[in-house]
Amino acid sequence: MQVLPPRDGKLPIQLKAHTNTLFSKVRRMKGLATSYLDAVTLHPMRYVEDATENEVRKTTSVSFRAKQRRVEVDYKIGDSAGQTEFQSAHDALDAAAAVYLLRQLPLEKGGELCFDVYGIRRLWRLSGKVEGREHVSLAIGDFEAWHLAGTAVRLDDFRHRREVHLWISDDRRRLPLAMVGAIEVGAVRAQLTGVSRPGEKALRVEGRETLKW
Repeated sequence: MQVLPPRDGKLPIQLKAHTNTLFSKVRRMKGLATSYLDAVTLHPMRYVEDATENEVRKTTSVSFRAKQRRVEVDYKIGDSAGQTEFQSAHDALDAAAAVYLLRQLPLEKGGELCFDVYGIRRLWRLSGKVEGREHVSLAIGDFEAWHLAGTAVRLDDFRHRREVHLWISDDRRRLPLAMVGAIEVGAVRAQLTGVSRPGEKALRVEGRETLKW
């Protein structure tokens, strides 16, 4: 994840992702996505992604209409194109916007969270709470962190549920340390391996270190 220079009152957050060697045996994916946040509220205004999954290109453009509480989606999978829209209950975010917004919240044990989040051409209702503070050991260092846990339910089909966990450092940087989620083939984990800010020394590790807690 990288914060790009502001553009026309928007703060772009760029994400790059690809599967590792082990997971590529199940599913090969490489993608680039950008969330354009309102520079004041940090709510998304637009989200675009371009990915290749098992040699099939998939592109998506999402518009967030906050006043109408509407999310409009244009997508293309291979040679097939489509459009859809969703009605959100309150706030609607994408995954990148959700992480950055959660970093701004005053967290405390037992605090509850609920918002709608876009993902995989669908809108999900994510409900959860702050489980408490935990010690997280990473290859780049040890941290005291807030553990947030929740369940995402697909709004157009309640049978589809995904468990989500996020750890945010309990310091002034509020770093997104690790995330664990579930997809149809099992659990997927992301962990922080480096961080840098303008004017500061980069903190980064190389190799195949594992996350322990």
